[in-house]
Amino acid sequence: MNQNDPGIDSRLSDHFGRSIIFALSFIITVVSVSLAGGLPFFIAIVILGFMYFDVAKNYARAARDMRRLDSVARSPLYSIYGETIAGAPILRAFGASSKFMRDMLRCVDTNTNPNYWQWGVNRWLSTRFDVLSATTVGLTGVITVATPSISASLAGFALSFVGGITFTLLVLVRRVVGLEQAMVALERIKEYSELQREPAEYIEPRPPASWPEHGVIKCENLVIRYAPELPNVLHNLNFEILPGEKVGILGRTGSGKSTLALSFFRFVEATEGRITVDDLDISTVGLSDLRSKLTIIPQDPTILSGTLRSTLDVFDEYEDTEIFEALRRVHLIPSDAADEVVEDEDDAINANVFRNLESPVSEGGENFSTGEKQLLCMARAILKRSKVLVMDEATASVDYATDELIGKTIRQEFANSTILTIAHRLRTVIDYDRVMLLDQGKIVEFDRPTVLLSDSSSQFYGLCEATGESEFAMLKRLAGL
Repeated sequence: MNQNDPGIDSRLSDHFGRSIIFALSFIITVVSVSLAGGLPFFIAIVILGFMYFDVAKNYARAARDMRRLDSVARSPLYSIYGETIAGAPILRAFGASSKFMRDMLRCVDTNTNPNYWQWGVNRWLSTRFDVLSATTVGLTGVITVATPSISASLAGFALSFVGGITFTLLVLVRRVVGLEQAMVALERIKEYSELQREPAEYIEPRPPASWPEHGVIKCENLVIRYAPELPNVLHNLNFEILPGEKVGILGRTGSGKSTLALSFFRFVEATEGRITVDDLDISTVGLSDLRSKLTIIPQDPTILSGTLRSTLDVFDEYEDTEIFEALRRVHLIPSDAADEVVEDEDDAINANVFRNLESPVSEGGENFSTGEKQLLCMARAILKRSKVLVMDEATASVDYATDELIGKTIRQEFANSTILTIAHRLRTVIDYDRVMLLDQGKIVEFDRPTVLLSDSSSQFYGLCEATGESEFAMLKRLAGL
């Protein structure tokens, strides 16, 4: 968009206006010379006009391809610039600076190459038009000498007009090609303006302030696809989750687990069927109301730059003691740590950064590990205390011990909340109330873990058994078998 807006605001209007000016100048020149020289001049101009048109057509095709190649080559260059700047400390630590420098120079050469040939195409056009101009002037002179009916004044008039036709046609062709390229920006903006917008943020009547009170979730004949021309991702899902129930969602990669989680927040809209929370159809709730009432801890955590306080308490709604308590609950600070900021410089060298709410947070949380960012997102969820919590691989980047501690915290802090957990680790959901197993967008099993483990023919039993003998025995013990 940064390239499209200036293209429309300045270049498009300039190319359009000058194209009209030079087109009118060319037409006036042709008409004047034809009237002065008669039919021979007109025939010569038509023949030369086809030659001019052929050269201009080849130039337009080559210039268009050069511009396209320039745009394609620019993206990798900008990407490697951003990656190098963001990861400069890591590159220095691993001694990869020279490699990235070679890659960057290669991208610069690749990006410069179309620009170089663009100038070469311009010189090619100028040379061809100069030759055609000389041919036009020479042919005009031959016709004026060979035609006795043309007076000296008319011959001079025709030659003076023909002499300037080269510059007029050269600029006209370049402006028309520039106008064609500038229209691409208009086409892109038109395409963006016609994209389907998200539903409204607020829909009247708005849900009650206390919604959801219980956390009952129902899916009725839910069908979801990402685009009308694409196949269904979820196929006629029907299930009900009771208030305060903890449900684990399992399945292979691509089975529809994350799609189901996104559908609760209407990041993808239901193609058929509906989802209700406390008997309220979420399609009738505005996006801001819906997403503020439910909580999700995504697989790729989102961390805002600023301070630790602004990351956890975006709208400044909680006291410091509540924030510290949430950090303790996710085990980012010890349970016996005092609610105080580390101010002494000597003590702060190796201090836990999470004990200081004014600790800086870089863009995207780059100064934290993926596991720490996931725990920060969980701390935000604990502060919010929603009735419905969705966790999408929320503990995938932490070790088993921390995962177990987080599981205990979730069971304590969200004892009265409905929890849906997408997990690959079976230990994470083995002690949940029920487990849902998805396969190719369909529910193949949905029951208590003890029931599924008691059936050796169930797919859940097969998943647990595939983890190994010792892990399988541990899962049975955790499930109470």
